Amino acid sequence: MRYFSCLFILFALTGCGDTPIEELEQYGTEQFNSEQWQQKQNRLGMVWSLSKDKLICTQTTSQIIGLLGEPNDYYVSKRYKAWGISRALTFVVDIPYEKDKPDRFFIYDQKDTIAEFFCH
Repeated sequence: MRYFSCLFILFALTGCGDTPIEELEQYGTEQFNSEQWQQKQNRLGMVWSLSKDKLICTQTTSQIIGLLGEPNDYYVSKRYKAWGISRALTFVVDIPYEKDKPDRFFIYDQKDTIAEFFCH
């Protein structure tokens, strides 16, 4: 039983971590441009650039909104700021209650998280 418990923990831990940035290159590798993002121009192509540098992790909530504009999509609760990036994909920033910087951000399709990045 101890063997299976250790094996389960190992598998659980290997699943925790950042998505390899190469997986996002399929959407495009354009440099992030705040003005274009806020005008909803080619958000999908800029996701790789925005994610690779983890720019979101260094920003406060108000700075994130200044960078990306007001959230225009929905994910679970106000804790999560969300921006639509295509018909099926949403860029979500997880800002825990009583904190002003995000713990993680992720790309979500209508069924599941497809890429996740931790800020720690």
